[in-house]
Amino acid sequence: SNYINVPFPPKITEEKFQDLVKVGIENDKREYLWRLAFNYEDSGFNFNSIIDYYIKVKDGYYLVELISAIGEYLDIDSIIDKINDKELMEYMIKYKGLIDHQATEEQINKFKEKYNSIK
Repeated sequence: SNYINVPFPPKITEEKFQDLVKVGIENDKREYLWRLAFNYEDSGFNFNSIIDYYIKVKDGYYLVELISAIGEYLDIDSIIDKINDKELMEYMIKYKGLIDHQATEEQINKFKEKYNSIK
């Protein structure tokens, strides 16, 4: 989809969703992956492969956008556990993607402690 959000995204299965994610990752379509997740935010689908991809390619912009847009559907603790890159964390702090409104105070403290422990 070339739209940020479509009013009635097609009904698809988790398997089809993951197939679309795989194609997006293989073709480095970061914007489309974000839009795909946004369109299916309350589907119950697993977004871990998109999160893992953004972390792997150290794309703080899209990781922040994803958390800001659909953070209530994501496992914030798991995301914090997966990030081990100080530069990526600095981006997230600067743009408040995690710290903004999706994380609890406990999660924010966990994120800051992890950030401070990375050399």
